Amino acid sequence: MVGLCAGSSCARRQAWASPPGRTRSCSRASVDGHCFAAAGNHRGTRASGQTGACWSRPADRSVTDQRPAQNWHGQREPADPLKTPPHIATVWYFTPFYSMLRAITSEMMYVLVACVVGGAVLAVAKGKLPQALKGAVIGAAVVIAALMLSIDAKFWGVVVMGGAVVILFFLPWLDNSPVKSIRYRPDWHKYLYGVFVIIFLILGYLGVQPPSPVGERVSQFGTLFYFGFFLLMPWWSRLGTPKAVPERVTFKPH
Repeated sequence: MVGLCAGSSCARRQAWASPPGRTRSCSRASVDGHCFAAAGNHRGTRASGQTGACWSRPADRSVTDQRPAQNWHGQREPADPLKTPPHIATVWYFTPFYSMLRAITSEMMYVLVACVVGGAVLAVAKGKLPQALKGAVIGAAVVIAALMLSIDAKFWGVVVMGGAVVILFFLPWLDNSPVKSIRYRPDWHKYLYGVFVIIFLILGYLGVQPPSPVGERVSQFGTLFYFGFFLLMPWWSRLGTPKAVPERVTFKPH
């Protein structure tokens, strides 16, 4: 990679050092009359008579040769800093989280508010908490619900996207299963993990597709399942009867 970058940089400097009096030819003109650079004169790919430029032309062109008429859609439309074009997608390993960002709409906010209020009521009713802490939970739920209804859904989309990544770091504390290996857990745990993986892959696929009403509904369901999987893990990970763990893999502190 270092050699490729060095050779590409040298070829670019040599190609731009044109002889005195030499002008570039216009091989193609756009609709509005502007001249597009010829393929041999674009960003250091002019290799005629230049030592070292021929071998770097394919690699250099694959990285830097992006002519507006061929590789950009809507290049003559005014830019909007608050709107991402539908054909622009994030890098592949962030597509599931990008799909969650697009799933947060004004309608989805009411569902999230209902989830927050329901979770607070469930924690107060079922949790063994002191009275002061129960009051704090109800007050926090009311404040969060008010903020979710007053602030734009785009902001909460960014919060959901970031929270979907951050929640992975709390996985060791969310999993309360008495056994750690999936081999000795109940069978329905494996099916639940399989459904989670499938939904995560579907979210990744929808993250690179243009927005659509059906894709939006599927992304919203996947977002709810994703957070429900982790937030309810302290409860469901304790359910079921695990298999007997062999003595050889049982840790006993001295």
